[in-house]
Amino acid sequence: MARLAHTRGIHVGCMHIPPGGGVGRHPATSPQLFIVVNGEGWVQGGDGMIAPIAAGEAALWQPGEEHAAGTESGMTAIVVESEVLAGVPEEFGPIAEIAEPHGE
Repeated sequence: MARLAHTRGIHVGCMHIPPGGGVGRHPATSPQLFIVVNGEGWVQGGDGMIAPIAAGEAALWQPGEEHAAGTESGMTAIVVESEVLAGVPEEFGPIAEIAEPHGE
């Protein structure tokens, strides 16, 4: 991930996931916003459910929440980590429906 800003209280990076690639399951260290700016793929949260995600959409993970992301066609995302994001996800915009449990 390329760092765009790394200051006290906020970390912003740009991540490109190539076709067929992904980011393995790991815990969020702070509230984390994953904003897709190009391409499409999927995200997975702590409940193991997979949701499709595309440019113009985002996922929000809470501290300690296990999460992952991947794509068949390639995807670029801006990742923002900050305690400022703690709170109610609905305050950030519409919530996507979850597609299917992982592994099914």
